[in-house]
Amino acid sequence: MTGHETPAEEILAAFPEPGTTDVVALVVRAGVHRDAGRHADALRDLDRAIDVEPDNTWALATRAAALRALGRDADALRDLDRVLALDPDDAWALSERGELRAENGDSDHDRAVALHPRSAWALAHRGAGHRRAGRDADALADLDAAVSLAADWHWPYGERARAHHARGRHEDALRDLDDAVRIKPDDALNMALRGQVHRELGRHADALADLDRALARTPGDAGIVGGRGRTWNALGRPDRALADFDHALRLAPDLVWVRYERAATHVRAERDDAALPDYDHVLRLDPDHLASLLDRGSVHLRRGRFAAALADHERAVRLAPASAQARARRGETLLLAGRPDDALADLDRAIDLGDASDATLACRAEACRLLGRHEEALRDFDRALALRDDVGWVHGARGLALWETRRPAEAVAGFDRCIALNPTLYWAFGVRGECRRLLGDDEGSLTDFGRALELNAEYPFAFGSRGQARTVLGRFPDALADFERARELDPDAAWIIREHGRCRLVAGDPGGSLADLDAAVGLLPDYGEALVDRALARLLFGDRPGAAADLTAAAALLDTTPLDDVAAFNLLVVHAAAGDRAAAERLLDDAAGRPVHAPRRRAVQSLRVLATAPGVDEPWITSLIVRLA
Repeated sequence: MTGHETPAEEILAAFPEPGTTDVVALVVRAGVHRDAGRHADALRDLDRAIDVEPDNTWALATRAAALRALGRDADALRDLDRVLALDPDDAWALSERGELRAENGDSDHDRAVALHPRSAWALAHRGAGHRRAGRDADALADLDAAVSLAADWHWPYGERARAHHARGRHEDALRDLDDAVRIKPDDALNMALRGQVHRELGRHADALADLDRALARTPGDAGIVGGRGRTWNALGRPDRALADFDHALRLAPDLVWVRYERAATHVRAERDDAALPDYDHVLRLDPDHLASLLDRGSVHLRRGRFAAALADHERAVRLAPASAQARARRGETLLLAGRPDDALADLDRAIDLGDASDATLACRAEACRLLGRHEEALRDFDRALALRDDVGWVHGARGLALWETRRPAEAVAGFDRCIALNPTLYWAFGVRGECRRLLGDDEGSLTDFGRALELNAEYPFAFGSRGQARTVLGRFPDALADFERARELDPDAAWIIREHGRCRLVAGDPGGSLADLDAAVGLLPDYGEALVDRALARLLFGDRPGAAADLTAAAALLDTTPLDDVAAFNLLVVHAAAGDRAAAERLLDDAAGRPVHAPRRRAVQSLRVLATAPGVDEPWITSLIVRLA
């Protein structure tokens, strides 16, 4: 206890062998056995001593210590109650019982200190009780006093180090642990804690040295083995970490924190299947283990198990409603489960609670994008990328927001960065291809659509968009084949049906075109571009009243301020088909300042179809084509 113990060999040699009824000899020898970790031998001697003298408080107290070391706290408490019934002022027993009674032990500790105000033992144990209760300031006051009274006793140094550590005062903790280990070099627990503090300070070589020394003294301590595993993780050696975690769990299968660390290590190595059984085990032992709920939910989310992910993350939020991490994880789950409005509420709350991380901002941006709040989405994407620029999907999602607001040139730059970071993201190739098509980069767009379909052969957007590109290039058989495949994969997509009909229209099949365009408008009655194409088909069949109705409806839908390229060229076709020369000429003058890209070329194709319709002013339409082309 004080660092001046008599060597065990001398004590054992000084007293008779087993069979003695000398209580003093039995208790002293039991103490030697206990200090050497031979607790069963200690108990045999102590039981014999108490049989001889049932009311010997020294024997009872020593047996209580041996029982505590064996984890038999209830039996130890009975012995300490007996000691204090015989001697209410036994400070040692009061301190020991105070530790066993935990939150109810303050009165015992206070009485021990009141009886012996200059007892390092009483002060140190009361300090330890304060520390365990989170009263670090009170703990430090008592432990400072204990160290000043017994500067050569290792135990209060270790407890004071733990109080400093709890306050994040790592250097103070290290100084105390250095003293504790100097006084008692074989103290494995303090040596292991010193290793932990070194690890937290990034001094991994020192951490490993301490943990190895601690394990040389107590090779079966699962906690120390697990602590070394954490250090290997910090050094980027998950293989060594997992070996230690496996060993620790063989020693103590229900050690929650080690099982959690092993699961988290598997997740970082992208071995979700290996992690799930450990998360399940932790949550069987501790259903309220917040970190495991959050992490297991994220594993389920990556595997597309939205209901299971949401169940874990909702439980996490119920357990910790003020946890920014829990709110952010649930927000991400709701987002991927197709509930962007609910996701936005959680993500806003996470940010209010202090989680303005790149991941949370990016998820919030994506929720805004899905809700049509594009400018807000772009602001959040920019904030996320300012914090971290190497996440591919964020660049891609920002590209989507730019494409959806008809800024294809800016979107291409975002997709370029996205694809450089994640060259297997099929949708990034698909939408970049569409942006390139809009910008008139035919070959670039076809290359991107081809790559997207190599990565995902059932991607209807790429088939449909490639069909559009091939239509503009006049490759009608290939375009029609693309549209047919796109419709097989997504039979209710109005835009694909419309583009299929348009391809038939410009390829000379107005009958097939009209059926497709009727279907597209049936699915989406306010589809302005489909109404324009249907009007052209109706004109080819001489249905001027039907065409006029479609043109009037299309003009109302497309005439927005400011006009984007797609709407401007469609309106030009509308006014040309309606015979409104003045409006068409105004739009033609406006078109001179717009780039030569897909919308202009599509308008040229539409005007060529219009020029073949009966009753139109073919020379004027042809002049428009020449000037536009």
